[in-house]
Amino acid sequence: MGELHCQQSRSGEIFSFNYDDTWLARPEVFAFDPDLALSAGHPYPAPDKVNFGIFLDSSPDRYGLTKEQTAKVHQQVQVAVATWRKEASRLRISRDEQDLMEKAFEH
Repeated sequence: MGELHCQQSRSGEIFSFNYDDTWLARPEVFAFDPDLALSAGHPYPAPDKVNFGIFLDSSPDRYGLTKEQTAKVHQQVQVAVATWRKEASRLRISRDEQDLMEKAFEH
């Protein structure tokens, strides 16, 4: 069907994609993504996008987020998990209820 290419640069990863000629010649050919025109060559994602949507949607390691966005979410989750008892107490969740929730936050 085609190949996704990734190059490293100073600013991060640069993606491009090219359809296989046999895919383009098939009568039932279709574009994988609205930004991937059915043509030969190596199109790049739009300047405001890191990669083509179809590949971001199928990347479970990042869920469509950039590395920077993923790192920020990870940091926020770490803080939330580390301070969950304080937040639960602030919300007036009883100590008994907190003890029931403990396994979800502490490991």
